[in-house]
Parts: sequence; structure tokens; C-alpha cells
Amino acid sequence: SFINADVTLTASRALGNPTNVQVGTFRTILVKGNNSTDRTLTFGSNYEGDVPTLTDIDDGKWYLLTLYAYTATHIVVSSATALKP
Repeated sequence: SFINADVTLTASRALGNPTNVQVGTFRTILVKGNNSTDRTLTFGSNYEGDVPTLTDIDDGKWYLLTLYAYTATHIVVSSATALKP
């Protein structure tokens, strides 16, 4: 139900398959860590295409994820490095 969000990882996590997908819409998520320990973010099976491998998320290395709902079960995800301001 969000458009733009941010999340702070305190442990490695999986971004599960979304529910109530609105086909044709974009979402963004800023992902950061809570300290200097590297965290990993994996993706559910509905994320397709060139799914990023994110294994170095911490309080200094952030990622901006862009999600596009091509269908209800095909979410295209891309990432860009976003350094802490």
C-alpha cells in the first residue's frame, strides 16, 4: 500500500512476495542497515528479471530499490547504491 518507503535492517532479511499488487505501478524502498555489520536482502519468487544480489547493506552502504508490477506475480526489481548522507 506504500509508494515510497524506507527500511532499516537489523538482520539479514527476505523481501517476500507482495500481496494486493497494483499492476502497472512503481514503488521505491530505501534499504539501510542499523550498524556496520553487513546485511543480506533476498527476494521472493515473484521478483523476476535481473534481481540484484545485496549482501553488503550496512549503516554506510544503502540501496534504493525500484519495483515495477508488470503483473500480479511478476515484479521487476532494480537497485542503485545510495550512500548515507
